Amino acid sequence: MAPSLRDLKFAWDYFVRGKHRGHQSTEGTGWVEPPSLLAELWFGGLLVADLHQLFPHQGTWFAEYVLKIAANRGPQEDQLLAYISFCEEFYRKIGEGRDHDFDEFERFTPVQNCESWVAKLPSGRFVPMEGNMWFADGGTTWQHPETKPSTEAAAYEFWLENAPNKSGQAEQDSGGQPATRPESKCPS
Repeated sequence: MAPSLRDLKFAWDYFVRGKHRGHQSTEGTGWVEPPSLLAELWFGGLLVADLHQLFPHQGTWFAEYVLKIAANRGPQEDQLLAYISFCEEFYRKIGEGRDHDFDEFERFTPVQNCESWVAKLPSGRFVPMEGNMWFADGGTTWQHPETKPSTEAAAYEFWLENAPNKSGQAEQDSGGQPATRPESKCPS
């Protein structure tokens, strides 16, 4: 099994089994969880899905997705749908205790790499991504880039800066400047 796959297995199991949905009690701490984010998920120049309930946990981003692509519209759409279907079935196997081999992901190496993906917020900012893009149980996940003092703190800070407040605006403004689109290393 590739090291990057092994590293994400815990986070993936955590997401697939829905443990993130039952957050531990923060009663009496004064901490209030920010609202989740909405985003669009792009692969190169192709809108793949709308993301809902986007939030980080321990440096890993999680979201539910609604596909915006369909089969038989072109080779890129078909390749992406094959990868997403493969991921969904793979993690269904894990949940059912059936045999699985993480080496099977190798055939999707160019598609799964986050360098090819972008999660764009309504503000125009991009959610930082690193590692591989994963799909399971109607959800998707990826790692926040390694950051000092910690990846978890950086993801949480990004969440706080971009979570809508009661008026629907992000808590902190990025100076009105949307982030520059990261260089995509995938064919458009």
